[in-house]
Amino acid sequence: MKALASSQRFKFIVFFIFIYLIMFVFKDKLNVTLYQDEFHFFETTKKFSNYIIPPISYLEHYPELNTPLPFMIGGWWINLWGDTIQNLRILTFLLSFAIIALFIWESPKESNKLWICVLGVWLFPNYYLCTVYYYTDMFAILFLLGGTISYLQGRHFLSGFLMVLAICCRQYMIAFPIAILANEVVGIFLSQGYSLKKSLKGLLSKKYLMVYILAFLSIIPWFLLWGGFAPADEMKRQHYDSTLTYKGGFVLYSSAVVAFYFVIPEILLMRKINVLLHFVRSNRVVSVLCLLVVGFLVCFTPAVQTYNPYFTWKFLGYLDMGLVKIGVTELIKQIIFGLLMFLALIRFLSGGLNISTWVFIINGILLGKAQLSWDKYSLPTVVILWFLVLVEEKYFNQPSNLDKKYEIFHV
Repeated sequence: MKALASSQRFKFIVFFIFIYLIMFVFKDKLNVTLYQDEFHFFETTKKFSNYIIPPISYLEHYPELNTPLPFMIGGWWINLWGDTIQNLRILTFLLSFAIIALFIWESPKESNKLWICVLGVWLFPNYYLCTVYYYTDMFAILFLLGGTISYLQGRHFLSGFLMVLAICCRQYMIAFPIAILANEVVGIFLSQGYSLKKSLKGLLSKKYLMVYILAFLSIIPWFLLWGGFAPADEMKRQHYDSTLTYKGGFVLYSSAVVAFYFVIPEILLMRKINVLLHFVRSNRVVSVLCLLVVGFLVCFTPAVQTYNPYFTWKFLGYLDMGLVKIGVTELIKQIIFGLLMFLALIRFLSGGLNISTWVFIINGILLGKAQLSWDKYSLPTVVILWFLVLVEEKYFNQPSNLDKKYEIFHV
């Protein structure tokens, strides 16, 4: 499918420049008071601004839980433009616009789909919050989106490099090279008729997969430096649980968040409900298995927020808070989370095991090891899912092995 013409791209870019200027003025030129994590992010960034490249001794003990690249970039930025929170917000504001610009650049000719996918991104409230405040998420998402585009275009070395940069912004970005590897490995296995010998031969022929293995392994130097998932002193201060505890309730909630901010809007905006209903009717065994998984999580590992001397906010995120505010609590709330997770599972399995499915599954699994639950942790997943919807005709309907929809459930 053809991409947008240059004139159309220009019109979209100008339109969104206008939208961003309105936001800029509405938020008092991004000069409002500090917001939540900005208090410590701002201080950390000012400390990083003392170095062009921070020494290992500082990287080992800096007072944050996420990998340091956003603070390094922020430090370089304020050395250029001045150490004010407004200047740092302008940086993340520009990163947010760059993400939308990549959507426009990669959009197919049908402009209606671009409107739907960009609207879908903006329906997630954390995208707005991470746009107008200085948070680290936009750094990771921009690198991640660039890495995803490069993967789809077959530019694997660039893709792997950008994904390493994304991991240097947020540790849980390792989910995305893992999702690519899962998509490739399982895809080859299924296309070779479940033959291990043929599958191994096929994998060995795809030498570029080593790039994504290395991207995934790039988390190891940070782990060795800190002796854990993040700087040890900060983990101790925030009462981070460094044991092997796994929280299925966080998987339940993160899946519900993806369903609420991606699956439901996609159904409503793109009229895909009939596809899901057909899948349930024609794949009853798989649907029952999904219900059993969801039922297990609801009954035995319900979604409950972390509570300790450092973190005392009782809600799992904005979705959870919204339900509580309208009187939905306890078991009924957990059932709603379960129904949303079931909807998400059906949506992704109905398309077969493709890259979108693996992005959803791997991210959900990894978030079960998070320190706490938060809607924002699913924001990179939702942005990438909307992008994949946008470009599905552009890349996936061409003769390519990138994202074959192996219909293993339609039997």
